[in-house]
Amino acid sequence: MFRRLVVAAFFSLLIHFAIGCAGSTKTLVSKDSVPQLPEAKITQVTLTNREVVQFDRDGAHYYERYKNKKRVIVGRIKTGENVVIALNEVRKAYIEKNVADDGSAAVFPTFLIVGLVVAAVMNGSQ
Repeated sequence: MFRRLVVAAFFSLLIHFAIGCAGSTKTLVSKDSVPQLPEAKITQVTLTNREVVQFDRDGAHYYERYKNKKRVIVGRIKTGENVVIALNEVRKAYIEKNVADDGSAAVFPTFLIVGLVVAAVMNGSQ
């Protein structure tokens, strides 16, 4: 019984580390940070007049030069309209970054669980 439990725990840990986890995080950045993150997907901006512009699921991107305009954010808002916003009109922006988790955060709890299972097996066999 305990041997099967240890084997099941081992295989569940193996699957956890093989698959891992992935997700995205939204980060608030100032307008001065936007040019330093040209590959980032911009999900929302707050303009200097405090108006909030939310982009569709594809987000917007920063461009240094776009149709002879310098330093702009180009994207499509949720209503489907394309917008070009000059960076000097932006107060702050939310960017989305993809984060991959290799499972290393679960190492301690994993060893704790396996240790408890091994201790239970050792106590049960005496």
